[in-house]
Amino acid sequence: CAFMCIPLINGIYGSEGVFDLTAYLTFFNVLIWTHGLMTMKGERDFSSLVKAYLTVSYAVVVGLICYLTNVRLPKVPATALQYIADMNTPIAMVIAGATAAQTNVLKALQTPYLLRFTVQAHNTPVAGFFAMWILDPPPIVLMTVTIAAACPAATMCTMFAVNLDKDPKTASEIFTVTTILSAVTLRYNYLC
Repeated sequence: CAFMCIPLINGIYGSEGVFDLTAYLTFFNVLIWTHGLMTMKGERDFSSLVKAYLTVSYAVVVGLICYLTNVRLPKVPATALQYIADMNTPIAMVIAGATAAQTNVLKALQTPYLLRFTVQAHNTPVAGFFAMWILDPPPIVLMTVTIAAACPAATMCTMFAVNLDKDPKTASEIFTVTTILSAVTLRYNYLC
């Protein structure tokens, strides 16, 4: 969800909102690289789950330690890594665009599983809002999580499907339809 929600949150709440968003994105990425990847691979055994969580946990722990201790890489590797990071969104958009261009949106909207998925995906921000509201967080945290949950399905699913030789057409349909509908609903909510 980062490709759309980081610019949205930055535009609405600035750097404070983006900072709060990093907790959501960390949890999101841990789930993508564990449960999401295992689901796409079709792995269901406990040892694969433990291995996936340990692998991702190392990255999260190292990142957290670097953040908390204010460790900075030397200029050359930091610049190289920044160039790679700057390519993530454009490359994801190229992959998503190439697969979305092959999607017949009107036909996809008539597919029962896609409609069911879209309804469930659009109920997620509402459920998330009320779950967070019960915990009584600061308003900026509540709205940051709600907006992030309202953003469309990321291109990661499409990239996993292409990379793992699964069904990129279905992943592309989900990405395309949720992106269009999220743009409409986010815009509608903004106007209200």
